[in-house]
Amino acid sequence: MDSLRQDLLYALRQLRRAPTFTAIAIVTLGLGIGANTAMFSLVRGVLLRPLPYPQAERLVTTNLSLPDFEDLRQAATVFDDMAAWASNLYVLGGESGGEQVRGALVSSRFFPMLGAAARGRVLGPADTSERVVVLGHGLWTRRFGADPGVIGSTIRLSGESYTVIGVMGPEFQFPSGQFDLWVPLERAMALTPAQSQNRGLRIFRALARLAPGVTRAQAQGQASAIAARLAREHPDTNEGIDLTLTPIYDRLVGGVRTALLVLMGVVALVLLIASANVANLLLARARSREREIAIRTALGAGRGRLLRQLLTESVLLSAAGGVLGVLLARWVLDVLPALAGSEIPRLDAVRVDPGVLAFTAAVALATGLVFGLAPAWQTARTDAARGLRDGGRGSSGPAARRLRASLTAAEMALALVVLVGAGLLVQSLVRLLHVDAGFVADRLLTFNVVLVGPPPGRPPARRAELAHAVVERVSHLPGVVAAGGGTGLPPVTPQRGTGFVAEGVNESAPEARRAYFMAVTPDYFRALGARVRDGRAFSETDGAGAPAVVIVNRSLARRLYGERSAIGRRIRLVNPEEDGAWRTVVGVVDDVRYSGLDDPSEASLYTPFAQTPFLWTYVMVRTSGPPAAVAAAIPRAVAEVDPNLEAAAVKPMTDVVAETVAQPRFNVTLLSAFALLALVLAAVGVYGVISYSVAQRTKEIGIRIALGAGRADVLRLVTGEGLRLAAAGVALGLLAAAAAARVLTSMLFEVDPTDAPTYAVAGAILVAVALAASAVPAWRATRVAPVSALRAE
Repeated sequence: MDSLRQDLLYALRQLRRAPTFTAIAIVTLGLGIGANTAMFSLVRGVLLRPLPYPQAERLVTTNLSLPDFEDLRQAATVFDDMAAWASNLYVLGGESGGEQVRGALVSSRFFPMLGAAARGRVLGPADTSERVVVLGHGLWTRRFGADPGVIGSTIRLSGESYTVIGVMGPEFQFPSGQFDLWVPLERAMALTPAQSQNRGLRIFRALARLAPGVTRAQAQGQASAIAARLAREHPDTNEGIDLTLTPIYDRLVGGVRTALLVLMGVVALVLLIASANVANLLLARARSREREIAIRTALGAGRGRLLRQLLTESVLLSAAGGVLGVLLARWVLDVLPALAGSEIPRLDAVRVDPGVLAFTAAVALATGLVFGLAPAWQTARTDAARGLRDGGRGSSGPAARRLRASLTAAEMALALVVLVGAGLLVQSLVRLLHVDAGFVADRLLTFNVVLVGPPPGRPPARRAELAHAVVERVSHLPGVVAAGGGTGLPPVTPQRGTGFVAEGVNESAPEARRAYFMAVTPDYFRALGARVRDGRAFSETDGAGAPAVVIVNRSLARRLYGERSAIGRRIRLVNPEEDGAWRTVVGVVDDVRYSGLDDPSEASLYTPFAQTPFLWTYVMVRTSGPPAAVAAAIPRAVAEVDPNLEAAAVKPMTDVVAETVAQPRFNVTLLSAFALLALVLAAVGVYGVISYSVAQRTKEIGIRIALGAGRADVLRLVTGEGLRLAAAGVALGLLAAAAAARVLTSMLFEVDPTDAPTYAVAGAILVAVALAASAVPAWRATRVAPVSALRAE
């Protein structure tokens, strides 16, 4: 222990004597270790931390309809408990105006299965017919100021009064962190019996716990067998439909797992670059310490003793870098929620905890040993006689020069891998944002109106009247060019799917007989910016008593009728909520992407809202100027139609689109930041190696100048060395990037992982950075005075 204390004290003295070297090394390592600490905190909190539910590893979920849920619950023997839930949007009323919130309709076994506790109480079997609600912690804090007195009070949801019976803790985020409240499913379905009996309405989820001793494969086998039986019994709605069981872990974090693991791999590369940088600094510093090492060797210090001392200095540097890294990680995690938005689940579980600190300590120790070993071994092998004679003034040996060049080339290769990954994701995001989504987001405002009304609810005819009146009132606001209502909000949701039959067309595959189904008002397409390619849009004459009509999108028209016109053809909706009448096709409209910008939305059917009035409508408002100029007038205009109606989620369509690309934008932002960091570290590495090379070759450069070499010759000599390092790094990096980029395939949109232009641009950037890093040492080399250089030797 005494010798270790001596090594530490000596290492501290040595580092204090070289403050510039020490500061550069600590900052370099701090950036690399900090990036790893921040990403590990994110991965640990989102992916590795156990879910806060009892027997979470045995919980599975699947999409289905309520009739299918009842059949599965009665027939399945592989589950010991089941619950159902569905997502719904509500307008939360208040003095500050209506706020659109996302709620979950949950059956009575939902909270008991999840072992959830709340301030107050959770929903249970006694609440199935009651107007009660449990609030999420986020909504409770945001809207009610975390007031405990809200429990027992009454709030208004979409025109109905609900009693608050509990508030969930911040750790409860099921189905996801985007849900603000939970209400009884049974009561909601009693108000809309057509939906509860619609076997084709697969907007519900089953939550099931595997029975003891049952594997997921066994459960899937029985669920698939039940699905096959339902397909035989109900071919119109269930043919080709399986009940696929998904672990709730995959449902919660499956969408971000690949991205987070890729980013974790990227920061590991950044740390390797930082380590190579510091290793090069230590190699350069070792030359100036040859006399010190030679004296210690002459006094009897063995190679093992010297090696331990030098590694102690490396580990000490790495430990200081680790402390800085933890501070940087804390700052990154503070800004992360604003950067990630609501797309990254379980962000509340992300923190720098003892497990993260242990990881950082292990990384710091390993880093210190890795980057310090080669320089320490090289230094410990110093020839004592040469060290005493030259005192560090001679040139490095070929082995040391090769090692420094190899480390720098490796740095550049790793930087190129990160740069290529960032380039591919940036290109993917750009293509995603510029894809033809079938609508024009600029100068488009959208909001939501719930039409169902308080009990006993509004009849269909009244809902249709209200939707027409709201659209009509909004269309007359100053600055409004067109307004239309519809049940689909691109690119977020089409809301519904339906089966259908096309007269005279034989569609054998079950999936070919399903389409998105939206009910829209006459000016919906005009406001949305979707073009009617053939026939006409709906008109005011397409009312409840008029002939049943339908509009199809271009992809469905081509699939059903090829090059023939779809106008005049007939389609029947296979949907228990509709009357099943044959509908005449009156128009063909552009394909609109409803389920994300990356979803081609191949089949869509539109019916007149007056003929198929839903419980809600999204309203699209095309403006002549900035949408914000019209937004303030929307709530007043809606309230003028009916005081019980509230406009919720009033926002520009550009904001809606931005929210749908939040996760790819998050990926691009982080990976681009890491790529920039890698480039800076690589540039510092090239600069250090070339600067050291110039210092070592001062005599050679002086002789060249004395023999007539011009400044251009010296510039070419020095920058050529930097370009050779860059060329070697680019060659290695291109091969490594081609292999590594394939893990990005699932994160890319219309971009090939081996996209040649991206590789070429990344390589060119790296060469340019190397050239710029070599420029300053090259310029200094041109100013070498031959006489001074020769005298110094």
